[in-house]
Amino acid sequence: MRKREPRFSFSCLGNSGTILFRGSLRELLAVYKDLSYAIVSLVESGTSLDGDLEKGARLLVEATGYSACSVYCLGDDGAAFVLMAHFGVGSLKDNPSCVTADDRLLKKLSSGGIVSVETVEPFAGETEAGTEPVNIYPLSSKESLKGFVLLRGSSSDPVKGALLLSAAASILFMVIQYETVMLRNEALFRKAEEAREWLHGVEKFLYLGDTAAMLVHEIKNPIISIGGFAARLKKSIEPGSKASLYMEQMVSEIDRIEKIVDGAFRCMENEYAKLEKENLNSIIAERVELFSDEFNRLGILVTTEFESPSLQVMADREQLKIAFDNLIANAIQSMTDGGRLTISARRNDDNIIVDFKDSGCGIDSAHVGSIFTPFFTTKECGTGLGLPISNSIIRHHKGFIEVLCSGSKGTTFRVGLKGCGC
Repeated sequence: MRKREPRFSFSCLGNSGTILFRGSLRELLAVYKDLSYAIVSLVESGTSLDGDLEKGARLLVEATGYSACSVYCLGDDGAAFVLMAHFGVGSLKDNPSCVTADDRLLKKLSSGGIVSVETVEPFAGETEAGTEPVNIYPLSSKESLKGFVLLRGSSSDPVKGALLLSAAASILFMVIQYETVMLRNEALFRKAEEAREWLHGVEKFLYLGDTAAMLVHEIKNPIISIGGFAARLKKSIEPGSKASLYMEQMVSEIDRIEKIVDGAFRCMENEYAKLEKENLNSIIAERVELFSDEFNRLGILVTTEFESPSLQVMADREQLKIAFDNLIANAIQSMTDGGRLTISARRNDDNIIVDFKDSGCGIDSAHVGSIFTPFFTTKECGTGLGLPISNSIIRHHKGFIEVLCSGSKGTTFRVGLKGCGC
């Protein structure tokens, strides 16, 4: 005699209230069988969240007999539900694209089970006499609410539809939760990468500091001696003669070398920058005048554009001169056959933005990430210290320096400094 399978019963929420399901375990498993295969396919699809939710909506319509299903997800700010997917009769535009997450709607969704749209704003106006019913079902767990599905029509099999809806809603919730966790992990990974790059940059500056200390020790004393002898020799030469002019130039260049070497060393000191209120316009004008002979020799047209007659910044004047000198020298080296250099300054909230825009040969895209690396250079006579020193100086000013664009039509370096009034 065939053994009779045990039968049991349980209740679930259907379109018209509580439905009592009675059957054997075999029958119950059969209800879930097709859905299980579809769910596995959905989770393992590897598609985007939008694609997964659209497949989920299709799954619900095909399995339960509803005429259409739209999926809404709670936005990052928690203020509204956003329409993410739709399948069935009609299209995305037939549904509200965004639904405010007010207290009444949240209270209805938190109650669980199918809720008639007639009792929920702003959907109450969706149903009219003679039209098919519209219901919503939350995508949630005990701890959080991630969205809801909007169902149009009635299930062809209320008992089976209610069971499948409950199971599918749980899976859709897990899909959304998984996407949320993945996005959070991606954000954390990006932050970790940014921190790693920042630490790598610190390592470069520490290396530059060690090198600068070595340069000071090995070069500064000989340079001082050469400068002293040149000054003495100048006294024995007839004033106004070519030899005297050459000697003056020699003394000037030796002084400049001393400043550059000392500046490279001081750039690595945490407290080296003595920030005071300075007129940025006058600093730029002074640096342009310094390079005037070089501009004329190479046929470079220089334009300065100041938003205000007096843009005030907090800066160490001498150090900022070194930073700007390096940026101007870099522009000159890219325009050996002439060109145009535009230096503009403007206020942006509490900062002053300075752009150095040249029409030179540009920087190869493969080298952009290395231009602030100490001793990296593509020039035959370059030292690879100019831009790293400028970067260090600007950073010690609590500012920033970046390459906005580069290519065959030139390069733009943007510097941001802390402003201080008009």
